[in-house]
Amino acid sequence: MSIGAVMDPRFNLKLLNYCFPVIYLLEGQSEKTLAHLNVVLHDLYQEYVVEDSKMKGMTQDSSQISSSDKYHYSDDKEIPAGMSEYEAFIRESGATLEPVKSELDEYLSEGIFILNESSSKNFDALSWWKGNSGKYPILSRMARDILVVPLSTVASEATSSAGSRVIEPHRSCLKNETIEMLLCGADWAREIYGLKKSCQKKDLKPVEIILLV
Repeated sequence: MSIGAVMDPRFNLKLLNYCFPVIYLLEGQSEKTLAHLNVVLHDLYQEYVVEDSKMKGMTQDSSQISSSDKYHYSDDKEIPAGMSEYEAFIRESGATLEPVKSELDEYLSEGIFILNESSSKNFDALSWWKGNSGKYPILSRMARDILVVPLSTVASEATSSAGSRVIEPHRSCLKNETIEMLLCGADWAREIYGLKKSCQKKDLKPVEIILLV
């Protein structure tokens, strides 16, 4: 949910910077959680970068020359006289070219997309990313994959009831990831096969559900 909030241009990291200190009251806990989220975001983005490189059949360039600048270089051109001294002067003056920011860093450094109250209700983050896919070709695919994940809209009482059936005395030591998998997996299976949680009919035939992991 935190990553999904970051991928919404109306919130970015600003929402988490506001909410985490309210949610995590222990000293330093909000900063630690934000730092962990930042690492997860960059690791996830890097996976998309690697996948994009494989799709294009290219390897990542470790130099500081951007993809648009590298076409200005040619191996058959002679170096003008005095260029080495000029480059040495630039390095000493501290006016060297900064490393090119990644799409993720560029997006996180931008301001949030502010709308008025009426427009905010009709705002579609997926449409926004589609419109900005030219600026963020890799990040837009990552945002699309994250934002299309359906969120559960069940009431809190129903969630607690379902949780009590999963976390029973014999399974009270399940990991958080396992509990989330059981709850979400059951909801998704019922949605796919059109099943209901409660049914009073007794003449229904049993339905076999095969979950592919």
